[in-house]
Amino acid sequence: MTILYLSSSPSFLSLLAVPAFCSWSYQLLHAAGLLRLFGAETSGFDYSAITSEQRKYVQFAVLNHSADFPLLPLFPVRLASLIRFGWWLPHNGVRAGWDSVSNYIGSVILWARSRGHPDVRTGDEVATWDIFRDNFGRHVKTVRPDPKIPIRIQHLEAISFDADLDSAVDRADMAAYSLLFFASARIGHFSPKSDSPKGRKHLLRWSNVKFVPDIFQPELVFIHVATSKTRQDESSRPWWTAVGRNDRFPRFCPVRLLQLLFVRDWTGDAGDWLLCTPGLRNKPLSRSSFVNRLRTRLRNAAPRLGLEPASFDGRFSSKSFRQGGGTALATAAPGADARLADHMDHTSVDMSRRYTGVDVAHRAEDTTLMAQGFQSAS
Repeated sequence: MTILYLSSSPSFLSLLAVPAFCSWSYQLLHAAGLLRLFGAETSGFDYSAITSEQRKYVQFAVLNHSADFPLLPLFPVRLASLIRFGWWLPHNGVRAGWDSVSNYIGSVILWARSRGHPDVRTGDEVATWDIFRDNFGRHVKTVRPDPKIPIRIQHLEAISFDADLDSAVDRADMAAYSLLFFASARIGHFSPKSDSPKGRKHLLRWSNVKFVPDIFQPELVFIHVATSKTRQDESSRPWWTAVGRNDRFPRFCPVRLLQLLFVRDWTGDAGDWLLCTPGLRNKPLSRSSFVNRLRTRLRNAAPRLGLEPASFDGRFSSKSFRQGGGTALATAAPGADARLADHMDHTSVDMSRRYTGVDVAHRAEDTTLMAQGFQSAS
């Protein structure tokens, strides 16, 4: 047990005899500390309900506040505080560069706007903000995380052979895999980043699903996604998509798997989440459990691919389905950039060009294409 004080005044904000590894969401904020932290805006504050990015800003402000460089109260957010926060993040766990830092800053801005404050990056301060943003990469050393490896059709085929569809866990996982791959859906629609009201708001429910023409002989499944990008708390842009029957490899058909999940696991409540922890209808799929099971399935399926289990490392994650599915579509329909962008729910064609690689089977076909350059037929 460790007692830590996060300011020179123990009555301001303290961790009261909690384990050092305990989440900030379980730490106690004294009334006096809350008043100093939020000023007159303490009403309705629920620390456990704010995003991880916003919690990071609270930590930054508490740890770095001083009389010479005031950071408290948090609101209204000042541009100088945002810029200091941006410089602080790479030294405190956010080392992937400007894209990650801007996500944290954007979340703080959304938090401030939800409390009625303006975006301080605009107006008279826009020139200062532009200088900071444009020069960030020149002065901050970044550490790029290992890129996630796309899941290929061959991987999914191998996993499918080992799945037991009489198992509730396997049914849920296989249905999720098929939708993540064929619909290029985002993992946040099936398994939230955090088990909180904000984390759950993007989850798909059975009310978002329609079997066409009916549940008995469906040819396609129509899916309404009420909130699109799951990392944006205020995003309410709807997205509609669908998956069709896959008769080439029925064992990994998204329509059949959803039909099976509906028949075997649905309780009859249209408000049920589409995918949840088997046996616990009120608990969504745990993200860590989902990813850990995926990696275990890949390692177990390795012999089917002639590989060692160690070939599948931690770079496979839920995002690997979206990457692999996008590549498969780009390869099957070359030149259809606009279609790919719409399928991936991207706002521009440029965002989809990263998926225009080739799949494993197409790499084998490249041998024939390349061999045409030999002059002799003998």
